[in-house]
Amino acid sequence: MFIAGDDVETQQKGIVIVVWPNSNISKSTKLQYRINRGGALFQDVSACVPTRVAAIHFCAPSNDPFFQVLRGVLALSLMGGKRSRLIFHMGESVELQYKVNGYGVPVDLLPLTSSGNVKTNYLRQWIKLRNNIEEDIARGSQKSGDQATCNDLIECPGSNDVIFRPGKPVMNHPGNVFFRSVLEANSAIHEDATQIEKTTITKLVVDTMIVQRGGRFLVWNESSCCWKAITDLNQQRHKVAIAFRNFKSQKRALRNRQFVVSSSAVPASVMSNPTIPGDNCSDHSICCPMDAETVKEPGRKRVCLEVTGCV
Repeated sequence: MFIAGDDVETQQKGIVIVVWPNSNISKSTKLQYRINRGGALFQDVSACVPTRVAAIHFCAPSNDPFFQVLRGVLALSLMGGKRSRLIFHMGESVELQYKVNGYGVPVDLLPLTSSGNVKTNYLRQWIKLRNNIEEDIARGSQKSGDQATCNDLIECPGSNDVIFRPGKPVMNHPGNVFFRSVLEANSAIHEDATQIEKTTITKLVVDTMIVQRGGRFLVWNESSCCWKAITDLNQQRHKVAIAFRNFKSQKRALRNRQFVVSSSAVPASVMSNPTIPGDNCSDHSICCPMDAETVKEPGRKRVCLEVTGCV
């Protein structure tokens, strides 16, 4: 909480707390505080939180009397407008993940498996990162005599940052979503442009993401378990050029899959009498027009399928 309080964007937008207790806690744990003392204890803890809380998602198994009582205690302990920020989700583990994901919470980043077990990989990476940051701050304070800040090691990307790391959770990052929309808006112009014009387009995309939106291009550093910003302009343009190439390949693959699906949907009566005529097609034929990308591919022909009957 105190580390999140040092981030400006976190203080502006607030944090989202996901409370996901173990389903066996009501059977295996003895409460140190009485249940009627829990409301006052929760109020004391929430008053000490140094960051603004935007929402609290409480996930618990259904049909358990202990969590039903705990649900009422938490609702009564939040006074004023804070109670409207508390959301309860009851159900099984997979069902709870779908419910939380409906509010925009990235379920892939939650340290929980589908069976409800706790994953400690993210915790180990965070502890290693905090050790590296504190050691760097200590070395800088010994040299300058003042408390130094670590600018090279980025603990958490901002919502306007574009992160480059293999994996599906990266695609759902807000900065990456906007970055893909910018690529899609300029893909047609970039595809027909010359090499000099492509360089200009990549520079405009970099200026849109970094200068106008105030974001950064971040890459994952496995050794230090943190993000590092790409400050070199040529490397930023290179990342954008690769993104354009990957977007074009994905678009072509999607178009080919749609063509295969549409071809498989043709009735058997139509496929029984296929013809490959010239440019002149009769009114009772189904033509398969090919776009520019498809014509460039070798081995592809313009096919006209003759319809044997009308429905």
